[in-house]
Amino acid sequence: MSTVDGSGVGGRRRRRRVRAWAMAGAGTVVLAVAAVATVGLGTGRSEEPVADPRVFATTPITRGDLVEYTVLDGTVGFGDAVPMRCESTGVVTWIAPTGTVVRRGEPLLRVDDQPVVLFYGSLPMFRALGLVAAEPEATAEPEADDAESSDSDKSSDSDTATADEPAAASEPMSGNDVKQFEKNLHSLGYRGFTVDDTFTASTAQAVKRWQRDLGREQTGRVEQGDVVYGSGALRIAQHSVRIGAPVPGDVLTWTGTKRVITATAEQADAAWATAGAKVTVVLADGTPVAGTVDRVGADATVADTGSDTAKAAGSGDGGGTATQVPITVSVGKQDALEDAGDGAVEVRRVAKERRKVLSVPVSALLALAEGGYGLEVVDGASSRIVAVTAGMFADGRVEITGTGLDAGMNVRIPQ
Repeated sequence: MSTVDGSGVGGRRRRRRVRAWAMAGAGTVVLAVAAVATVGLGTGRSEEPVADPRVFATTPITRGDLVEYTVLDGTVGFGDAVPMRCESTGVVTWIAPTGTVVRRGEPLLRVDDQPVVLFYGSLPMFRALGLVAAEPEATAEPEADDAESSDSDKSSDSDTATADEPAAASEPMSGNDVKQFEKNLHSLGYRGFTVDDTFTASTAQAVKRWQRDLGREQTGRVEQGDVVYGSGALRIAQHSVRIGAPVPGDVLTWTGTKRVITATAEQADAAWATAGAKVTVVLADGTPVAGTVDRVGADATVADTGSDTAKAAGSGDGGGTATQVPITVSVGKQDALEDAGDGAVEVRRVAKERRKVLSVPVSALLALAEGGYGLEVVDGASSRIVAVTAGMFADGRVEITGTGLDAGMNVRIPQ
């Protein structure tokens, strides 16, 4: 059976709430009832033949699914833009162009013509990484019986130190940030060290090779401003500074690389919108695409500002303006969204559904003198009034139940 879903985005766009839709359905019933005279059940069959069929319209009773939707207006884009701070000290000499997708190990910008690269991880680069200079141990000077034996011992000590000890002793650095950095270095193809939470001399050698490939000075030490961490590949949304601006500071904003749908719902009607909720995105040409709620309200990175603004507006105008909750919807079929560009779409969520029920257009309902509703069932040249119980309303149709009713029967639409 076909589903009554009210497809179409254009001029028939329905806004926001199921409650508004249900009210619209009820209003249609009133109009239909007002359009005809009140009818009594009588004997159940009219005494005179029905009028010429060319004078009035009929429609069949159908059996199928009725679906009631929550409908939101949405926009295709890349989601909320997030600011990025650079901790390097110097002057910005280059920034990746807007719209560029930057991946692990690639430069986001250059400071003093040195690259600042993207690594993946949840910890920020909160300190420099490298070997830590060891504190010298206090040793007692040897006692010598005479000058000759003293000179002999110093020479031996000196020879031993030169042969067996480095000129400057150092100690490893440990921490979760070290492990995060080493994972990235390993993912970029650098080897010769163990990926763990300890920055050793082997790690320092790998860092030197990495620095050589970047064109940086080969120090074996990673300064705080050399790397910026992100959750994955990112897209440059906008530059926050111009070339020549000093840093540290915010230098750009970024988004994810996948297109998403952004929409808003009134807070009172957004209880259904939870992460993981299934929805349907209807593109401008009417094509439906499966989607999933990704973030809601405060979960969205930049949505807090918009939400707080709405709250302020609602509390300050005296009219009770409803708070708007931002909703982000992800879509698996990215190709469909690319073809849609940055245009408007609809986000639909099934609020109520009735399967395999009998239904007619709302305009076919009659107001009965005895109370309630009825239908004028047309049977050849005669007709009869049948009392019905109205159930769910959706997309201009109403669910009906009544004695003797079945799919395929024709009912009159009052003119």
